Amino acid sequence: MIDVNSIIAMVNYAIILFVTCSFIGYIWEQIVCYSHSKKWRKRDYLHLPLKSIYGFIVLVGVLALELIPIKEPWMTFIVGVIVATMIEYAYSTLMGKYFGVSRWDYRKNTWFKTVKKYSYDGKISLPVSIMWGVVGLAAYYFIVPSIGVLADWLFGATYIWSSAAIFVVLIVDYALAFGKLRRKRCNTRPARL
Repeated sequence: MIDVNSIIAMVNYAIILFVTCSFIGYIWEQIVCYSHSKKWRKRDYLHLPLKSIYGFIVLVGVLALELIPIKEPWMTFIVGVIVATMIEYAYSTLMGKYFGVSRWDYRKNTWFKTVKKYSYDGKISLPVSIMWGVVGLAAYYFIVPSIGVLADWLFGATYIWSSAAIFVVLIVDYALAFGKLRRKRCNTRPARL
């Protein structure tokens, strides 16, 4: 029999985990980009201070690790590398194909020569994938467990309503952002004769 309360709890946790990791990703990229260019820049299409690719990577990585029977750190590292690399490549390809935008190109990286040297199509890079494996270890063993405790402490009895409200805000933000990207894409296409 399906336990509805367990499903609701998992969905609530997934929403909070996604938003928290997306926010951490946003802060991380702001710090990295500022340290390189000495400018604060908004580098994403969302209106909220989130980098959704980080949230997706952590969610899919946690789900993959829950499905894999091996619970060793080396497996967490490998899953982090594989999941992040697949999502990074798919995200970059789909955003380019459907919206005509590119959020990164590792071929143009000026920070580390190895990132540029070992990149594939500018969408993924071996050193970055290895970094994702290390991030996967930190996320799975430290960040993910802490988020559950933090969410329970912050939201308490309003956990369900809080995550539902956050979900609605996310959907609205995604709808506005994708609408803007689509309009931008339609306005830049050459006219057909």
